Amino acid sequence: MSDPSVLVRQPAVAGMFYDDDPAELHRFVTEALSEWEPSPPPPKAVIVPHAGYRYSGATAASAFAALSLRGSRITRVVVLGPSHRVPLQGMAVSCADRFATPLGDIPVDDGARAAVLACPWVSADEVPHTREHSLEVQFPFIQVALGDVRILPIAVGRASPDQVADALERVWGGDETAVVVSSDMSHYHSYEKANSLDDDTTAKLIGLDVEEIVPDRMCGAKAVAGLLAVARRKAMTVRTLARCNSGDTPWGEKDRVVGYGAWGLYDADSAPLDADEESQAFGLAWSSIAAGLNGAKRPAPPEAPSVFARRQSCFVTLHVGGALRGCIGNIEALTSLGEGLIRYGHSAAFGDPRFPPLNSAEYHRLSMDLSLLSPLERVFPTTEEELVEMLRPGIDGLVLSSGSRRGTFLPSVWDQLADPAEFVNGVKGKAGLARRAWPDDIQVHLYQTTSMGPRPAPPEEV
Repeated sequence: MSDPSVLVRQPAVAGMFYDDDPAELHRFVTEALSEWEPSPPPPKAVIVPHAGYRYSGATAASAFAALSLRGSRITRVVVLGPSHRVPLQGMAVSCADRFATPLGDIPVDDGARAAVLACPWVSADEVPHTREHSLEVQFPFIQVALGDVRILPIAVGRASPDQVADALERVWGGDETAVVVSSDMSHYHSYEKANSLDDDTTAKLIGLDVEEIVPDRMCGAKAVAGLLAVARRKAMTVRTLARCNSGDTPWGEKDRVVGYGAWGLYDADSAPLDADEESQAFGLAWSSIAAGLNGAKRPAPPEAPSVFARRQSCFVTLHVGGALRGCIGNIEALTSLGEGLIRYGHSAAFGDPRFPPLNSAEYHRLSMDLSLLSPLERVFPTTEEELVEMLRPGIDGLVLSSGSRRGTFLPSVWDQLADPAEFVNGVKGKAGLARRAWPDDIQVHLYQTTSMGPRPAPPEEV
C-alpha cells in the first residue's frame, strides 16, 4: 500500500514517447545501450535528445552508455530540460518525493533540491513538471544504465546561462554526481538544411560558445548554455557521441526533420608539463612576440595530440628589469593552451592598456613568467569573514563576480598582499566592489596555478 504522505510524480508520456510495458521498455533500453561500446574516460555530464524513443532513443543511449562507465560511483543525477508546456520565469524543481516510470520509482535528492532553491530564480513548482517530457524520457535510461540513484529534475524556463550555471555549480559534486541536460536540435527544416544547421551548432558546442547556443537551434538552449558556462570555467572538453535526425529513421520524412545529438563533457586534463613541454610553452609565447615586432604573422597553435591542444587557461607576464611590463590572460578556458600562449603572449607585449606597445629595444631586456590555471572551483562562503578563513595564502587565486562585475588575483599576488583580508579587498577593488560590500549575488571561485619562469628572451628572435 502506498504512503499517502509521499508525493509521486506519475509518468505523463509513457505509452507515447516510450513503451509503458515494463518488460518491453527494459528490453528496448537494454538493447539500445548494448549497441554502444564507449571508450574511457566517462563523461561528467551529457547532453541528450528527448524525442520519442523510436526517433532519438539510440542517440540518447550513446550518452547513457558513456555515463555507465562510472558504474556505481554515480549516486545522484541532476537532470535539466526545457519547460515546453508551461511559461516559466527562471527554473523550477518539483515538489515530488519520487518520480515514477514503468520500471519503478526514482527518489529525489532532497539535499540537492534544497541547494538549488537557495538561488532566488529557482522555485518549487509542480506545474512545469506535471506534463514535461524532456525530463521524463531520461528516467528509464537512468534506471537501466545507472541503477539505484537519486535524481534532481529541474525545468528551465527564462533563465540566463549564468543563472543556470550558478544552480548547477551548487550541486556539481564529484564522481558521485552526473549531469544530464535534455535538448533536441533544429526543428522542421529539410534534411539537408537541418544537417547544415546542426553541424554548425555542434561546432559551437565543442567550442563552448555559450553565447551562440540559441533556442531556434536547440530547444533546451537555456539549460545547454548554462552547462557550457560551467564547462568553460572548468576547462572541460566536449565530444560528440552520436548525431542523427528524424529523417534517418524509418518513420521520419526528409522534408521536415528534427535534429538529435548526444555529447559528453569531460573533465580537464591538468597534468603538469614536463621540461621539454615547458620549453615549448615559452617558445610559443616568445615567437608570438617576435612575430609582432617583425611584422610577421603569429604562429599557428599545435594540433592534437599535442598537450598544447588541450583546453586550459593561462596568463603571460612580462617584466623589464624586475618591473611589470605586461600581463594578459584569461581565467576561463576560452581556447586551447597553445592558442592561449600565443594570443596572450602577443597581447601582454602589445595590448596591455597599462603600457605602450613593446618596442625592439626593450625585447632583449624582457623576462617572461607563465601561469597555467587549474579549473575554477565554486565555493559558497556566506560572509566575507568565511571567505578570508577559507583562503590559503600563496596557493589560491580568487575570482569575485557580481552581476557584470568581475575581478581576480593570481596566487602570485600573495607576494605583495600577504594578508587574506587585504587580498580579498584587492580583488573587490578590481571588480569595482566597495570594500565592505558583500552583494547577494556574489559568486566566489578559487583556482591554483602552475608557475613557470622567469625566462629571458631568446637572443635570436628579433
